[in-house]
Amino acid sequence: MKLRDKKMNKRDAIILGALLHDIGKFMQRAEIPLGQQSKNMESSICPVYKGIYSRKHVLWTNEFFEEEANKGSYVCEEDRENY
Repeated sequence: MKLRDKKMNKRDAIILGALLHDIGKFMQRAEIPLGQQSKNMESSICPVYKGIYSRKHVLWTNEFFEEEANKGSYVCEEDRENY
C-alpha cells in the first residue's frame, strides 16, 4: 500500500519511523547483499571515525528505501521526483 493512499496521522508517522529507524542494521546483520548504487554511497553518507567509514548500516537503510521506491510500495512517483 502506498502511504499516500491513506492519510497518515502524526502517531502513525512516529510508529512507522520507529519501525524503520533500524532497518539497515537488521539487513546488515542478515548479510543482505548491497546493490552497486548503495555501495557507491559510502563516502557520501557514512561518517568517518579514526580514518575509516563507520555506521555502515546506513548503506543498507539506503538499499531498503531504494528497493521499496522501485517497487512503488512506500514512495509514489510524485514523491520520487522530489528526492
